[in-house]
Amino acid sequence: MSRAAGLARRANHLIKAAGILWFVTAAVLIGQAMLFGQQADGMGIGVELICEDAGICAGEAEKIRGLESEKEGGVEFTVWKEEKRQRVEGVDGGRSVIADIVEINGSSELLYPGGTILHTGDTDGCLIGEETAEKLFGSRRVEGLALCCGGRELTVRGVVRAQEAVLVVQAADPDSRFTRITIRPGRAGAGRVGAEQFAAAYGLSVRQVRYDLFSGERFMEMIPGKWSDFAGWRQSVQRFGEDASLLLAMEKSGREEQYLTLYAKCVGWMTAGLCCLAVGGNRIMRTGRSKEDEKNKIQI
Repeated sequence: MSRAAGLARRANHLIKAAGILWFVTAAVLIGQAMLFGQQADGMGIGVELICEDAGICAGEAEKIRGLESEKEGGVEFTVWKEEKRQRVEGVDGGRSVIADIVEINGSSELLYPGGTILHTGDTDGCLIGEETAEKLFGSRRVEGLALCCGGRELTVRGVVRAQEAVLVVQAADPDSRFTRITIRPGRAGAGRVGAEQFAAAYGLSVRQVRYDLFSGERFMEMIPGKWSDFAGWRQSVQRFGEDASLLLAMEKSGREEQYLTLYAKCVGWMTAGLCCLAVGGNRIMRTGRSKEDEKNKIQI
């Protein structure tokens, strides 16, 4: 009997140890998920609009920006477009790299926060991705170096974080047209209603891209004024489906693909961590129940 009790206690210790191991694994996975989430948030993906017509030209964007700057809490925005797989060369012609060209009108900070800013009007400068810097110059210390792209000689102002080879330039032609508008997060114009008001004020035909489909804020937006408002629930579900369809069907830029990849990793690792947490909790509970059963047997 004592031998059986000893084996039972040893089994309980092993189960408890396994439960603790599951908890440790869960902590590691959840920590990694939070890291991916922070990296995604650090990309500054804010409110993004896609023009459904011919888009907006650089000259029009400058006029709108001037009008918004005169308002209290005016909308700060950048218009942009991307041309994939363009050749970028060093001025000496020795090295070249195939990169995605992001042409903008506005501050680069709204697209690539946390680094050197390429300001509006700096048509002689550019920003390049880490991979572009390594392949073209063999280093990431490239400020002040020169390169050529599309017949333009540009001076590198800084390096931005990007998984793909990328070159960011300010539009030199006021007639250049753009199909994307990014609004600074947390400012006037952010959110569905604000974006619609901003677009309507300047006669822009746009659709808003929502990257926060599974966030708590988006869930709160979906809740109608009354829980019994079934028509409101149907509209919310329909709107969610439309936003999800647009996000899946749209042609994505390199930074958008990187953001969605990081977000998917965050969700995946967090799900795995919560599963490990549940398994570990179940193991610990089994240990507690086994000890209680053992005590009952001894009393009997």
